[in-house]
Amino acid sequence: MNFKELAENLYLEEDEYLELLELFLETGAADLKKCLAAIAAGDAAQAAGAIHTFKGSSGNMGLTELYEAAIAAENDIKNSELEQGAQKLEPMLKKMEDLDALVRARNSALSI
Repeated sequence: MNFKELAENLYLEEDEYLELLELFLETGAADLKKCLAAIAAGDAAQAAGAIHTFKGSSGNMGLTELYEAAIAAENDIKNSELEQGAQKLEPMLKKMEDLDALVRARNSALSI
């Protein structure tokens, strides 16, 4: 993942982007977990709100793959296909974990 390019697309310095990305990783993971919990409780409105928030945040960060996956999950949830929406969230959580590991590795490399 090219953090420098993503930062430049948002008119940020790379270190500024990485700082925002760390915040996104925390809040985005919380939004996905909130969405899963709402689906488990059968609360489509709360699930739709959580995935909508995640969708906007991932789009704002320039994370196209997550953004597009969120669109698909949101569409399922809004169409009362909660189980299909939930199935789309698991790979998104995995992608978030992978991205978090990448950011941590990047930060470790920069501090050496």
